[in-house]
Amino acid sequence: MSENQGAVTSVLLPTSRVSIFAASEDIKASVAVLRNDWRFTRVTIELYEGDVESAIAVYGTQESPNLVIVETLEIKDGFIDRLEVLGGSCGEDTAAVVVGPVNDVYLYRKLIDMGVSDYLVRPITEQILSDLIAKILIEKLGAPGSKLVACVGSKGGVGTSNIAYLLADTIASESGQKTMVMDVAAGWSYLSVAMGTEATTTLHEVARASISSDKETFKRMVVP
Repeated sequence: MSENQGAVTSVLLPTSRVSIFAASEDIKASVAVLRNDWRFTRVTIELYEGDVESAIAVYGTQESPNLVIVETLEIKDGFIDRLEVLGGSCGEDTAAVVVGPVNDVYLYRKLIDMGVSDYLVRPITEQILSDLIAKILIEKLGAPGSKLVACVGSKGGVGTSNIAYLLADTIASESGQKTMVMDVAAGWSYLSVAMGTEATTTLHEVARASISSDKETFKRMVVP
């Protein structure tokens, strides 16, 4: 991992679920390390003993997580077919990683073409596993390289909303960065009027959508 990649994943990871189906003791031992990693404070890690068949059984009856990692001790005939069955049991937003015993370029390409996020060859270090999970969660749920800028006024009527609007507009138009303005001043702000829009929801509802990871509801709250 490059220095830049390390900086990107050295953050508190978003609230999420990660399920690991482990067949070897070294992977199981790595889970304890993940749970003690400060980056994973908001990540629920579920450890199962088993392989792809176990994962198919579990997600045939319950909702799949944000990321599922499946370890297999051997690549048998029909393994790819069973992965496809697992994919059909998981939600479309679930990422997948396979840990296997052989360094096979053909297998790697086949898995990537299927939509698997990565294929790791055993044995793998705890650092590689934790950094890979962090990278995938950030790509799926977080915003790599993003920054939060807060404009806070000491009282009403001092131009805080104006500064926030101009700052966001400059970042978007001059720097070409994807920018979101969130007004938390409730009825005390005229920001929506200045931008020619109307408020679509409340801060409370935005927070609820974010906590529940309801992407579609959150998208409807955003005014382009």
